[in-house]
Amino acid sequence: VGAGGVTEGEVELARRALIAGVTLGSEGADALMEANAGEFLARGRRFDPRRVRRELEAVTREQVRALAARVVRLDLVAGAVCGPRAGVRLPATLAQRVA
Repeated sequence: VGAGGVTEGEVELARRALIAGVTLGSEGADALMEANAGEFLARGRRFDPRRVRRELEAVTREQVRALAARVVRLDLVAGAVCGPRAGVRLPATLAQRVA
């Protein structure tokens, strides 16, 4: 993802999943209250499922790639392995960072 390997199909799949979540987030009093609180805290506005769907539909693969290039940085990733390390295969860039 960080190297730009995001396909249009993956973006569309994520978009559909997020839109389904928005739809479910607007059904029922508890879900709607939680969606309103989250939207207000994140963006300072009321939750409007139509607006959020329009915003999601406008996201392009290029925007996802640009964001991923800034956020997904293998040079900053670290990890830990619990148990025998013999069967664990990691990319060389990560192997030296595993404790």
